[in-house]
Parts: sequence; structure tokens; C-alpha cells
Amino acid sequence: MPDFVHLHLHSDYSLLRGMATVDALVKKVAASGMGAAALTDQGNLFGLLEYSLACKDLKWEVNPILGCEAYLAPRGHRERTDESPLGHHPFPLVILAENDVGYHNLIRLVSTSYQHGFHLKPRIDFDLLEKSREGLIVLSGNLQSELPLLLLKGDRE
Repeated sequence: MPDFVHLHLHSDYSLLRGMATVDALVKKVAASGMGAAALTDQGNLFGLLEYSLACKDLKWEVNPILGCEAYLAPRGHRERTDESPLGHHPFPLVILAENDVGYHNLIRLVSTSYQHGFHLKPRIDFDLLEKSREGLIVLSGNLQSELPLLLLKGDRE
């Protein structure tokens, strides 16, 4: 699978979602012939240094893409605890660092989510994402994300 790049991988740093250690993930990605993969643990960046070092140990056979599955609160709700209009709170959103600026912005987002947005999970919102967007690639997320839920309800706007 040399043309495939996994952009949403969880390690054992994603409690109850990922079982594989970072080292095991890197070895599996390399054995599968993938030249790159994104580590996107849920709400944290705890495994990113370990991930980069494991890729380095394999002589960069795997290009590490650094990211996170963040939790997105509805607009104006980051520090509030009420439910979102869609009944799902918060929405998962995959964010990848495109460069060094993006990596530092990702650190800022995740740190702020723990310090000023924590309610059951560390959360960010669109306003915070807008302020720290440089160097980041944001994916639409899984079926529990805001965009797919709106589309499933027929809301194309």
C-alpha cells in the first residue's frame, strides 16, 4: 500500500480507543509499505515525541505526520456545559500540523483545550481554531463530527 497514507491513527495514548504502542504502530506502518502516517490521539499530543523518535529510529522510513483528534464545541460553548443544537457534544475533529508553525499552533490549541475548555473532554471552538489556524490542516472528521451530522440531517448550508 505505498500510495495510502493513514491520516487518523490512535495509539495507546487514546484511552479506550487505541491499543497499539507507538513503536508497534510505526513498525506496522513501515511493514505495510506506507511512507507516512498521522498520529492523531484523542485530545492529546502525548505520543508525538515518541512517534517522531520511533520514525527516526527506522531511518525515516515512515514520515511522521503530527496531529490530534480534537473535540470541537459549538460556537460560543467552549466554556459552557450545555448541549449542542445537534445533541452531540463535543464533535471530533482531526487536526494535522503542516509545518513548524502548525505544530506550535497545535500545541497551543491542545493546551488551551485543557486549561479553558475542559468539560468531560478537552475542547476547542471555532474562534480558537480561527486564531491558531496557520500551518494546520483540518479534516472534516468522522460520522459523529458536525459536518457529517448536518449533512445527514439534510442541512447543506
